[in-house]
Amino acid sequence: MKVFRRALAATAGRLEQNTKASLLGLLDASVCLSYLLAIPVPIWYAAILFGKALLIVRYGASKSGFLQIAPFITLISISLIYTEYLEGGYFDEAFNVAGFILSLAISASLLRRTDIQPYLYFMALLGTTTAALYLILALFNLIPDHYGRLMFFNGSHPNLGGESFAMFLIATIVSFRGLLFWLAWALLTAGIFMMQARAALLVAIAVLGLYLWRKFKSAGRYKPMLAMLIFAGSAALILSSSDIILTSTENIFLMSDESRGVGTGFVGREDRWNQALNLFYENPFLGGGFAAFDKTGMLTPHNYFLAGISNMGMIAIFMFIYLGYCIWRVKSTDNHILIAFAPLLILMIFNDRFINMNPYPFTAYVVIFALSARTRKRVSHHD
Repeated sequence: MKVFRRALAATAGRLEQNTKASLLGLLDASVCLSYLLAIPVPIWYAAILFGKALLIVRYGASKSGFLQIAPFITLISISLIYTEYLEGGYFDEAFNVAGFILSLAISASLLRRTDIQPYLYFMALLGTTTAALYLILALFNLIPDHYGRLMFFNGSHPNLGGESFAMFLIATIVSFRGLLFWLAWALLTAGIFMMQARAALLVAIAVLGLYLWRKFKSAGRYKPMLAMLIFAGSAALILSSSDIILTSTENIFLMSDESRGVGTGFVGREDRWNQALNLFYENPFLGGGFAAFDKTGMLTPHNYFLAGISNMGMIAIFMFIYLGYCIWRVKSTDNHILIAFAPLLILMIFNDRFINMNPYPFTAYVVIFALSARTRKRVSHHD
């Protein structure tokens, strides 16, 4: 109980000390609640934008944050104009992308480097609460399933839920320590496991590995001894129960499953990747537009980079280059946060969430641009 009282006191302290970043973290993590409450996502996004507008009015905007993100949203806007005005007929997709641009611009303009810790703390807090609610509903058989695979809230796709929970796990490794981290990790990982979101499960394992590595690193002179003990224990476990481990791995990741196993070409991802490349080859300069897959009836590529180039063509490549530049800037100032976000590469390889206001990849964009922005004078003096 003392641990939870201390956590509650720390939460209240963070909220009082940096109300702006705390509220923004809650807003950017709250979209999962729209699935839980069965509120149409566009309505929830509109409410989030309204809340962010109030934060801008109250606290002002960071000019440096906006300038840092301006090239990124400009490139997306160019592709959006092509999608809507040259291709036409796909207003819903254009509306979603426009909402993403506006929401990302506001979040990046509100946050400074010193705001990232409370921003991620409250995102991790709401994410952990969301996972607990999900597990309770699953326990009472209130979560629908598809051939044994539990969906996300209200029948939403489990990959979406797994990606969101994976992003919350990244936030926990930055924000939580001790028992609070273990509780959050267990709840979020259990939810991911029940949704059979395998890429997200790999992220959970990577997050656990990073947390343990940091613990051993902080052990100082005892680190070599701890490393040797863990290595010896792991080797003994593998040698004594290799068959059990192999069987468990196959069962957890469904490697032998006839629909989702290794014989399915990454569940059809090989074909999807080839289709996305062909779409890029057909229009390498501007891509097929954000509605390309709806227009052609093709399945989405399940790869972040292929989703980008198939939708935006060479524009996406320039966008990736600019993202790389911003990540390089973060590396020189906040390398520990960059390392914590590294497991998201797994999601980028196997999932295609690209321009989206769900916690993944939206939060990663916000953190990268906020941390890479140069320190400049703020527009408002309300701080």
